[in-house]
Amino acid sequence: MDLEEDEQILATLLKDIPSCMIAADIQQLLQDIPVQPPVAVPVRTVQEAVAAGHLPPLDVEAGNVFSQSERILQEHVLKHVINANELKDLIQRVLHHPDFNADEVDDHDMHERLMRAVEDGDIEVIYMWEEGDGLQDNTFVKRKVSKVLMELLSDERMAGRQHFGFKLTTDAKGDRVLGGDANGSVSFELAQLCLGPGIVSISIVLYIDATYIKHWIPIWPIYMACLNNDKSVMSRPYAWRVLGILPILKASACTNTDKDWQKQRRLEMYHRAMDPVIAEINELCKSARYYRWADKKVRLGQAFWHIISMDGLEIAATALSNTMVCPTCECPKDELDRTDKLYPTRSTDDVRAGVEKARAELLNRDGSIKDRCIGKVDDTEKVLKMKIRPRNAFLSCYKFPFLAAMPREELHQFLIGLYGEYIIPSAFHLITLVLRKPEFILSTSDKGV
Repeated sequence: MDLEEDEQILATLLKDIPSCMIAADIQQLLQDIPVQPPVAVPVRTVQEAVAAGHLPPLDVEAGNVFSQSERILQEHVLKHVINANELKDLIQRVLHHPDFNADEVDDHDMHERLMRAVEDGDIEVIYMWEEGDGLQDNTFVKRKVSKVLMELLSDERMAGRQHFGFKLTTDAKGDRVLGGDANGSVSFELAQLCLGPGIVSISIVLYIDATYIKHWIPIWPIYMACLNNDKSVMSRPYAWRVLGILPILKASACTNTDKDWQKQRRLEMYHRAMDPVIAEINELCKSARYYRWADKKVRLGQAFWHIISMDGLEIAATALSNTMVCPTCECPKDELDRTDKLYPTRSTDDVRAGVEKARAELLNRDGSIKDRCIGKVDDTEKVLKMKIRPRNAFLSCYKFPFLAAMPREELHQFLIGLYGEYIIPSAFHLITLVLRKPEFILSTSDKGV
């Protein structure tokens, strides 16, 4: 299959696609996509792949590999519930197992294992502290993306629930079903068209969302998932892996108390932390490599950027926009509450070109604004609907229109869409009317009820 010709076809098909398409347009798009040959990915065993040099030999001493004894214990825990037979099975099948060595389990020093994982590059610690941050630990801890992807694909709990290529799904009438498993989506079809029938298209999904752990301690994790795994297991904890923990700038600890500086510093730290993550994913998207899958077979696969899933504040930080505009489509601010009109998605390529042009004209090499250009920066950012400072890390994603790939609120923003304009005020009005009924009034004063 001619890759260059395929890219030209895709460019023609995907040009100026609006954010919401009517059924007729979708059907026409699907008809225009060339018919693909059946997916036939060669399958090898792990031993065959290691012998051919496509996979490194398994190393039980590596920081990210369990010992044989630990695997026996894990299989035991997964197999049994707590009952009387468990003790008997523990003695007969685990403790008496010829490969079981109690020393491998009892003498594990977790601190030593963590240090070995850091030395092996499985865990990377990036110090991001700068002058003005004050006494706070702005450390970004991340795992190697390739290892996280290998864990997601090779988890044996996924066996029988993984997809290795695009599969067209039709209903009883023979019409295409656009819902269902991810490998039946247009995204998977286009990815398969680019890679060809002999390579598995590997979906990369990032989920970024701040949360809290014990005692209301804030934490900002990056999760990674793969939509090659069946939708029936995507809600399971093992279908997601923590890729990294982003640093959170604490304003109360900053020695630089300027609010504008803190806001800019927070955005800068977020995007600079995402730089190495995006660079590693880009490398996985540029070439095919062999992966071990949950069925213990080895297949040639190549990753592609699929979705970035976030809440409103994370979307605003990622798109370097504010929460009062839609970062995904061209809907103007004063029409955000409309539900009767469709708007085209924003072109990531056009925004990237505009940002690069503005940064070259209005910013110094260190990223500061040139003299007498503050007003021009403000005007340019309003037109682009994206800040030009700091440098947006996501504009470097490989062949990924990230502005159109962030699932967003259907009504744009909760407080300024249909809910904010009509439903919330109506609800408060009704609540007020009910509470002011005579039977609910407990007392009055000179100020009223």
